[in-house]
Amino acid sequence: MLPKLFLSSQDADCLYLVLELLQGGDLFSALVDRPDQVFDEVHSVFYTACIVEALAYMHCNGILYRDLKPENVVIAANGYVKLVDFGFAKRCKRSFTMCGTQDYISPEMILGRGHGKGVDYWALGNVIFEFIYGYLPFSRNSVSDTFGAIVSGDLEITPYDEPWLTGSNVLIENLLNTNVAKRWGCGHMGVAPIRNCHFFSKIDWSELAEIKIQPPSIPKCYGPDDVSNFKDVDIEGIKAGVKSYSGDQKCFENF
Repeated sequence: MLPKLFLSSQDADCLYLVLELLQGGDLFSALVDRPDQVFDEVHSVFYTACIVEALAYMHCNGILYRDLKPENVVIAANGYVKLVDFGFAKRCKRSFTMCGTQDYISPEMILGRGHGKGVDYWALGNVIFEFIYGYLPFSRNSVSDTFGAIVSGDLEITPYDEPWLTGSNVLIENLLNTNVAKRWGCGHMGVAPIRNCHFFSKIDWSELAEIKIQPPSIPKCYGPDDVSNFKDVDIEGIKAGVKSYSGDQKCFENF
């Protein structure tokens, strides 16, 4: 679930990458366009499964993504989603730099204790929460308050009766575990606990990998160069309304 690279070249100043055009728009725009600003079961499960596959592939190749959020997940013309924007990605097992988007940053990164792939699974927990609840779990009025909530694991989960929502809460709680050793995706079983949780009970992972699952939505594309699905989003308006969002606030990374 990563974009295809067709060509690369470089000159004295820049590296140039020719990537496939993903025409469906990003997931943040798709989310805020919905009347209740949340995804239903079929969208939440499918999109999250695609993200899990992308992260698992990157981690198997020794790459940390480090900036997972709905704006960086783009819908392809076939309805599948792919991760984009690898500006913070790094080939390493462990790093001590600070980077990402403030509401999605993990506690170990804030505390400067060094981080590995757990930062991506922490961000995944935030993204799933955002899909289900329509806002971010640790977003507060200031950066210091947000970071304080993240470090303390100040997470409020609403109990649900529907099995898929109960499963989503279990997955969220295990991804947003401040103890990295106990966070799903970080143990000796790798991504298996995530794939095997009830939230994904309707996902056939082999069929997903082979692009055989029918996506819940197919974007409308009116030509090979159509980019009409990408829209300008009023971030300030969203902040003042129902959805809590800080996606334009990034942290500087010193490599």
